[in-house]
Amino acid sequence: METRFSPPDLFPGQPILWMTRWGFYCLAIDQFCPIQAVLCVDDSRTHDLIEQQTGIHVFALDRKTGCRTEGRDGAMEAILANAREKVQALLSHASGGQWIAVSTNPSRSFAAFAAEAGIEYAGPPPDLCHWLNDKTNFLAGLERNGLPRLQGRWVRLAGRRYAELSAGLGGRFVAQLARGTSGSGTCFIGSEDDYVS
Repeated sequence: METRFSPPDLFPGQPILWMTRWGFYCLAIDQFCPIQAVLCVDDSRTHDLIEQQTGIHVFALDRKTGCRTEGRDGAMEAILANAREKVQALLSHASGGQWIAVSTNPSRSFAAFAAEAGIEYAGPPPDLCHWLNDKTNFLAGLERNGLPRLQGRWVRLAGRRYAELSAGLGGRFVAQLARGTSGSGTCFIGSEDDYVS
C-alpha cells in the first residue's frame, strides 16, 4: 500500500509573493504552495525557464543591477527597492485570491511593503530578529533563561596584538563580530598570520 504525503493547505487560494536569497528554490516548493512571484538576490538562466514553465514571475536583484551581489546583510533589503514598481504593477493587475507576502529571511522593508499593500506578511519578525542579531541581547537571553552558552569574553580587537590576546585566551580562539548570524563575521584564529589577515 502506497502512502503519499499530503502537505497542509497553508495558503488556501492565496497567491504568494515570496522573498528569498535563491530564486530557483521555488522549484522545490511551488507544487505545494501557490507561488506567483519571487523576489531574490541571485540571477540565473533557470529563472527564465521557471517563468516559461510555471508562469512564476522572478525579480532578481543581480539581474536588475547587472552585477553579482555578495551575501551582505543589506542584500535582502535591496531586493524590494529594485523591484518595487514591477511588484506593485503585478499586485494591482492580478486576479484571484488575496496575496500573501512570505519570506524566510527577516526584512523590514518587505514587511512594511506588505502592510502598505494591505496584504498579510508571513515570515520572521524583522524587529525581533534584528534585536537577536546583536549577540549581547542573544547571550543575555540565554543567561536569563539559565541556558548553556560557550565561554567567551567581549574584547575590542582593534589596536590589540595577537601575543596579548593569546596570553589571555590561548593560542587558538574564535573571534566574532557583535552582530551577525549563520557564521557571518566569524574568524578562527590560531596564529599571528591568521590574526593579521
